[in-house]
Amino acid sequence: STDTDIYIDATFAGDDQLSAPSPSFVSTTQPFVSRPFDFAIQLHETAIDNLVTPIIAGRTITETQLNELLNRGGINSSQQDDGEPPFEIDFARLRPIIFEARDQSIKLGIRGTRFSQGRRELKQPLEITANYLPATLSDGTAILIRDGDVAVDFPSRGRKLSVSQTGLKTTIEKKFANVFPDTLLHRPLQVPADAAIEAIAGDSFRPQSVDARDGWLTIRVIRTP
Repeated sequence: STDTDIYIDATFAGDDQLSAPSPSFVSTTQPFVSRPFDFAIQLHETAIDNLVTPIIAGRTITETQLNELLNRGGINSSQQDDGEPPFEIDFARLRPIIFEARDQSIKLGIRGTRFSQGRRELKQPLEITANYLPATLSDGTAILIRDGDVAVDFPSRGRKLSVSQTGLKTTIEKKFANVFPDTLLHRPLQVPADAAIEAIAGDSFRPQSVDARDGWLTIRVIRTP
C-alpha cells in the first residue's frame, strides 16, 4: 500500500487445484490496469472454478433454490407463474460452472448431467451458456450485454433427441433466459451509509470499463456523482 492506494494480490486455489501464476514471480499475460479508476477488480477464470466447484459439484438444485441464489447475488430472477412444474438440475462433478473471459467476450454457464421437470427427464450431459459483450453507455459507464439467446448443447450426444427431450430443451432455453438476463453490471454498486469504511460510506460506484482477454476479467470502477 501507499499513502493513496491499496493493492491486494491473492491466489485462490487448494493444493489440488490449478491457478494463474502470480505476476510477482513469473511473466504472465495478466493485463495491465490503466488509470483512472477508484478501484479495479481483476479476476482469472481459475478463481471462479476453484471457489464454486467444491460447493456445487454433483449437487442437485431446484428452480426455487436457483432463483434464491440469483436473488442474493443481485439478479432479479422472479418469474410469473407459467403453470409449468418447477425443474431441477444435477450439476456436473467437473467444472460445473463455466466462466471464460477471452477475446472481449465473457461466457457464463453451467454443466449438468440431468435436467428434469415433472415427469419429463433429460439424463445426459448438457451445457447451458450465454455470451456477454462489454458495451459503453452514453454517460461513459460500462455494462455487459448478452449476445444472442441462451444456448443449450449436449457435448456427448450420440443420437437424436426424442420428442419429449426436444420439448425439455425448449423449456431449458426459456427458463435460463431469465437466469442469464439481457444485461449485467447495469445496476450501480451502492455502499451502505453505515459502512465501516467512512471514506466510501453512502457512495455509489459504476463500472467504467470491462476488459476480457487471456482468461482475465478486468473491471475498472469509478465513483458516481
